[in-house]
Amino acid sequence: MAHAAEAEWEILLTAEVESFLDDLYESDPASHQLVNQAILILERNALRRAGRWWTPSPPRGSRT
Repeated sequence: MAHAAEAEWEILLTAEVESFLDDLYESDPASHQLVNQAILILERNALRRAGRWWTPSPPRGSRT
């Protein structure tokens, strides 16, 4: 069975994207939630393809 072509996604949280998400949250919280869920799914799928099921959190008190 042939597999569908998979797209590679890179999600960058630039100042422009962050501003867009902030504005979306203010104007349409439901759409903001859907966008966030889509980003999380894309990130999770990318980690699975890379062979990682989780991403370690930074140590408490560290700068991110």
